[in-house]
Amino acid sequence: ITITKIIQLYETKNSRHSVMIVGLSGSGKSVSWKMLRNTLTRLKKEGRGSQYQAVKDFPINPKSLSLGELYGEFDISTNEWTDGVLSSVMRTTCADDKPDQKWLVFDAPVDT
Repeated sequence: ITITKIIQLYETKNSRHSVMIVGLSGSGKSVSWKMLRNTLTRLKKEGRGSQYQAVKDFPINPKSLSLGELYGEFDISTNEWTDGVLSSVMRTTCADDKPDQKWLVFDAPVDT
């Protein structure tokens, strides 16, 4: 079942700009994306095809951060912007010219 999930994730990822994996705890969500990341990176390193790119992941648990810590915030008293985790990661990934895939992974429960 896990291999099927990884293949489905790969196919979905190739046809979408973003992907959300949802399911019960212990259903293999994290295992699926980590295995796909490892497989794509390995295929690239082994030169198995030009369609494969190494993957650099940036896992973030948004539930463990305040909104200011996650997105960044503007301090009215000093007129200064302080980057949050997400804006800092975005700056890092956008500045990286390597053709590697960059995955920003929000690994936490989804509120309903």
